Amino acid sequence: MRCFNLTGFALAAFVLCMNTVSSNAFLRVCYYTSWSRHRTSELSKFDIGDIDPTLCSHLIYAFAEIDKTKMEVVAGEPAVEENKADGSGRYQQFNALKEKHPTLKTLLSIGGEHAGSDKFIAVTSTETIAKRFAATTVDFLKAHGFDGLDVDWEYPTPNTKQTYVTLLKVLREAFDAANPKPLLFVATAAGKWTIDGGYDVEAVARYVDIASIMTYDYHVIGSKLAGFNSPLFSRNDPRFHPALSVNYTVHYWHQLGLPYNKMAVGVTGMGRRYILVNASDFNVGAPVKNQSLPGSLYKVVGGLAYPEVCQLLRQDGTQKFFDSNQKVPYAVHDYDWVGYEDPDSAQLKVKYMIEMGVAGWMFWSLDQDDFTGKACNNQKYPILRVMNFEAGLPAPTDGDNNNNNNDNNNNDTTNVNPTDTTTDNNNNNNNNNNGNTNVNPPDTTPDNNNDPDGANITHSTEMWCLVAIALISLLTTNVLLM
Repeated sequence: MRCFNLTGFALAAFVLCMNTVSSNAFLRVCYYTSWSRHRTSELSKFDIGDIDPTLCSHLIYAFAEIDKTKMEVVAGEPAVEENKADGSGRYQQFNALKEKHPTLKTLLSIGGEHAGSDKFIAVTSTETIAKRFAATTVDFLKAHGFDGLDVDWEYPTPNTKQTYVTLLKVLREAFDAANPKPLLFVATAAGKWTIDGGYDVEAVARYVDIASIMTYDYHVIGSKLAGFNSPLFSRNDPRFHPALSVNYTVHYWHQLGLPYNKMAVGVTGMGRRYILVNASDFNVGAPVKNQSLPGSLYKVVGGLAYPEVCQLLRQDGTQKFFDSNQKVPYAVHDYDWVGYEDPDSAQLKVKYMIEMGVAGWMFWSLDQDDFTGKACNNQKYPILRVMNFEAGLPAPTDGDNNNNNNDNNNNDTTNVNPTDTTTDNNNNNNNNNNGNTNVNPPDTTPDNNNDPDGANITHSTEMWCLVAIALISLLTTNVLLM
């Protein structure tokens, strides 16, 4: 009888742990940009109907606005986004994705690159205003079917560091009092200098559910050297600041008090484009002009989205290289230089995230992957598919492999750059530092067991699965020997 009870317990534990692992899958946060529907090319014009909800666990709608007169969250385009009787409001369409995907969570983002700080400061100017803002935000989210709020304040400064904490605190209190409780996400800076000046990291960690770190834009327009938008590791080169990498940023945020299990690491489909001074000098760190050009599809000055990169790769004479130090590719065509993300580099990033024990990734943005599958002549969403594959999650099947690198079928020459043999370990954001500036880097040893909250579900559930399997094996052996 005792053996039967133990066997039943072991089997139940095994089923429970496996269900827990699957239900607590790697966090996959994806941004939808509402303005992307206004583009003209089919390769870049992106709307709600183009979203594949199976690629993401959380979808974020960017952006709503803050009305400084009402001191409330309002729709950015109320005429088309607000609820309509026939269900055609854009917020309604967005949240209707959950009808066929009930585990999907949706959030509404406020702020963004061009929003500034004034409105955030205004809604926290007094305690009364701040609490009212938080309460009306709960009402707005509930009325429009969102599961949470994403605060994308770019960026708090030393003068507004405490204001940022106050905002998160009042939102947290209002959210905790609501039923159901909305999620509270934030999008945060990657640059060491911005982090130091603008964030009380321990306070941020106390109030948010997830901090999505924008681990890209490490090199921007105005740089004197060709550098990567989102290198995984830092460059052992005095011309590049050691704080300019995903690895450095992840460790730095953790060192300052952000648990890994509250951290989503940013990945972007936008590459960084430069014009070389000398077409024959094209390695990483080559001199570049203080100017750049927009891409043909997305019209971003100094940037090429992945579909545009694939177009460049198909041009005669384009050479493609993979930098073995910083684990990202770049392509060169005459004077055109672009460092970018592709399925291979994104897969390495996800592998790194899993080793670090972070909560998951944040992808900016859905429209910057090859969502049509036509630009790169392969499958839809090649970058996100491979990221899902590496995270152990099934990608949707539309007749394509979900694990193939997608800038094949090109006329490029692909090489591992033989001249770039240095190794890199650290990086950060307010960038373009061409001097030999040293900082004390954080401990960059991968660490899966340092979460202050002890809440890394994946590791604990794996342990119980192993215990259950061991019990089942032992009991089975005992039964056979009886």
